[in-house]
Amino acid sequence: MTDSNTTNESGTGEGAQRSTIVRNVLANWLWSLMVMAIGFVLPRLIDGNLGREMLGVWDYGWLLVFFISLLALGVTSAVNRYVARFRAKSEWDGLNEMINSCLLLLGASFVMGIGGAFLSALLIDADTFDTPPPPEMLSVARWTIFLLCAGAAIQLPGGAFNGVITGYERYDLLNLIRGTRDIIVFGIIVIVLISGCNLAVVAGVKLVGEIVGESLKCVFAFRLCPQLRVSPGLATRRMVRETMSFGARTLLQDFARSGNYYINSLIVKSYLGLGPLAIYSRQRSLVMHLMRFVKQYALVFTPGASTLHAQGRTDELRRLAIQCVTYALYVTLPAAAVLLIMGGPLLNIWMGPDYEAPLVLGVMVASHLLAIPQMGLFSILVGMNRHGVPAAMELIAAAISVAFGYIALGPMSGSMIWAAVAMSLPIAASSGIAIPLYACRQLGINPGTYVARVFPGPALAVAPLAACLLGARWFFADQPRIALLVGGGIGGIISLPVYWRWAIPESVKTRIVLKLKPAQTR
Repeated sequence: MTDSNTTNESGTGEGAQRSTIVRNVLANWLWSLMVMAIGFVLPRLIDGNLGREMLGVWDYGWLLVFFISLLALGVTSAVNRYVARFRAKSEWDGLNEMINSCLLLLGASFVMGIGGAFLSALLIDADTFDTPPPPEMLSVARWTIFLLCAGAAIQLPGGAFNGVITGYERYDLLNLIRGTRDIIVFGIIVIVLISGCNLAVVAGVKLVGEIVGESLKCVFAFRLCPQLRVSPGLATRRMVRETMSFGARTLLQDFARSGNYYINSLIVKSYLGLGPLAIYSRQRSLVMHLMRFVKQYALVFTPGASTLHAQGRTDELRRLAIQCVTYALYVTLPAAAVLLIMGGPLLNIWMGPDYEAPLVLGVMVASHLLAIPQMGLFSILVGMNRHGVPAAMELIAAAISVAFGYIALGPMSGSMIWAAVAMSLPIAASSGIAIPLYACRQLGINPGTYVARVFPGPALAVAPLAACLLGARWFFADQPRIALLVGGGIGGIISLPVYWRWAIPESVKTRIVLKLKPAQTR
């Protein structure tokens, strides 16, 4: 938003900005919840209809998809930034120069991505499986890997139009497109699996969904920005270099954050096999779902921090950081309590008893207990342009994690628990401790004061839920599913007034009360 908007005497500009942020966060959260729901159901369907080893192939394919997605080189994040800037200044020539320069880069990435899809499929052989597969199963696995990776390659050039939509701050439209696509694709996949089709058909449905989704993004990008033009002649070397420079820093952050998880899973697959990978991936996915959900909340603090930092409003920046982490803890701790205490029953209900690995899940959750709610600090550091050191910390932690994982599962012949420890300890040290300490130093906050203001309230608020879960787990020791329902139900009922009293801000409570009152009493 421009200064004229934010300083409008009537306050409508500031109110519109706040409304846009709330709309975008809610849209991101709704889509995240939908993806989470699909992520719970789909693995169970694949396991039930095709078996654990084919579920392992599916998980392995998505690991390779991550590496194909790295070919975007962080360029798509530049589109979002530059579209917003050029749009605010009505510099349409600059916008078209940037879009076409990015399309040139992403087009080359698409070609490399298709090549990577072919290579990934060719590298699948009998040794990939825990036991020698029949020829038809090997063929299905190769086609599955190729189709999943090809879908990732198609997303690369589509990222430019994705950035146009987000540059116009229309996350609601973006989530409507991809949410509708995901629901339809999921419905077709359910029919396909129930009908007895193989995993390659499922991957084919995903590929078609990606093509349709990226096409719709392109259409709506042109509708949002009528001045948008696509022509190779509009690309320039200067903008190519500029977007690559910006993208390289973003790529470093993305690889440091996500690469650790995916490489760790590849190590599990290499040393333990596809079956254990399927079990290990289910534990990791629970933690990743929680992380993605909180991340959608954390992302909104970057522009606000940037404004406060530019205006020298240091005290408000400190308050923003403390409030950001405090409310993230209110969201994270209840989910973490459920996973720590009832992780086994939850996996039993979700995937069946064969997928329970409570110790592995416990290690993952405990190590992320500090890292996840403090992600907002990184977003604030981005707004202050002080995120280079934290990105380097994450990269070092990822390198240590990978090295530890290879040693633990290779020469030491460790199990899944060692893979979880290798992945988790560096994350706990970097994102949970080192980066918050660095943020406190940059913000001028005493670490002791930070801890005292951030942690006690959320910890006390989650205590009733944790006590109910522990009590139910002890009382219904032989009935874990009932323990989960009873403990979660009673704990949730007790926690509602606690959260209403201490967690929800007064301004939000006032709005809720006013909305609940009859219109004539307002």
